Amino acid sequence: MLTLIGTVLIVGATTYFGLSAFWRLKLRVEVLEQLIFAIQHMEREIVERLSPLSEVLESLIVTCNTPVKHFFDRVDGGMREVGRHSFAHIWSTALYDSEELLLKKGERLILDDLGKALGRYDVEMQQSALSYAERRLSDYLRRAEEEKRTQGKMHATLGVAAGFFVVLILL
Repeated sequence: MLTLIGTVLIVGATTYFGLSAFWRLKLRVEVLEQLIFAIQHMEREIVERLSPLSEVLESLIVTCNTPVKHFFDRVDGGMREVGRHSFAHIWSTALYDSEELLLKKGERLILDDLGKALGRYDVEMQQSALSYAERRLSDYLRRAEEEKRTQGKMHATLGVAAGFFVVLILL
């Protein structure tokens, strides 16, 4: 009986690790999709409606899902510091504090550069920066989807297989 409990615990633990790796890949794809949606939303608001950044951020907090919502909430919260810090600094701080976004270095740099352009230049330059960020993040999204498709199943399968392998060795 004790052997059976140990077997279940080992297989369960390794399966959990395999599935958690799969869920991280899945969440990363969802975050990139949400960020692209947010950039498109920002572009519409800034270019077509000429909305100020504070209104754009508030609308993103309402429309985006977690964890992207938390990022924009951090930026919006930091807007109270606009006298002491630049918007680019507030954006960058919120970006690097938002580890739950699961962004890779290149993706963070794209968003960091976007924060440096928002609210600083005229509408055309902001639109250019938003379009560039959208294109680049779309490339990263395609790679993340491919990574999820190829590696996601592998992580889940290896988690289960590793559990059975360990049990076989111990028996």
